Amino acid sequence: GTLGGLPVSFSAGTVVSLLVSRSELLQLLEDRRVAYVESSWRTRPALDASVPAIGADRAHEATPPVEGEGVIVGLVDTGIDIRHLDFRYDANRDGREESSRVLALWDQTWGLFGATYDREDIEADLASGAGPDTGVVREVDRDGHGTHVAGIAAGDGSSSTAGFRGVAPRAWI
Repeated sequence: GTLGGLPVSFSAGTVVSLLVSRSELLQLLEDRRVAYVESSWRTRPALDASVPAIGADRAHEATPPVEGEGVIVGLVDTGIDIRHLDFRYDANRDGREESSRVLALWDQTWGLFGATYDREDIEADLASGAGPDTGVVREVDRDGHGTHVAGIAAGDGSSSTAGFRGVAPRAWI
């Protein structure tokens, strides 16, 4: 469709997106159906800004801290890197993060019903140092989006040199 005589790129309910010049942006305001116009801006990954934007930093700093302990975060995405340090923890308190906060995986890319991996499978692969080509868990997050989203939700900052943590850094996944 069109809006203000300009082609619409995307539409979701009453929100539309158009690729237009600055002068065409002003032309949109002349259409009586347009209530508001805003130009786009470049975005970047920013847990340092997004966690405070939703108030999670205040929850982390509360007494006692609210960091997702006792919570299970469920995600449906491209997968998760179970070896990523942000999802690991030191179960035996020896100073090494040998265990995973990932409780289970359902990899829907395998066969008709997918492949499921439980905590035992995940922990066995981590203990043996196996990777997706050699271990029990064959799931791979090929484009990294699922791992990125899991980091926003529950990353504990272990792999961040700046210490950026997700919303619920002590939650199970």
